[in-house]
Amino acid sequence: MATTQFSSKFQNINVSASYDGITPFTPSDSVDVPVGPGGTNTPNVGFAITGAGGNVAVQLPGGGTATLTGLVTGQIVDCAVKRILATGTTAAGVIPLYNERG
Repeated sequence: MATTQFSSKFQNINVSASYDGITPFTPSDSVDVPVGPGGTNTPNVGFAITGAGGNVAVQLPGGGTATLTGLVTGQIVDCAVKRILATGTTAAGVIPLYNERG
């Protein structure tokens, strides 16, 4: 699998996006991000950094991995992910976000 490095200073982050679902999640190298809070079967549309900033390593839905670097507390990243990886993730409180209204 290819690995891509991204720097947060070059990201276009849409802070006006509306999210109506979140679910607690612990980064894992083997467990996918849940599909929809409350069993709604809605894929995630991004994630937020609610604890200390840092790097977030992810597996993308289409395959491959990426590491987003230099993320800060309170930052929202509009990027659907299959998995938030434990290996390579240094940020804390990485919470998947959902838009259940489509």
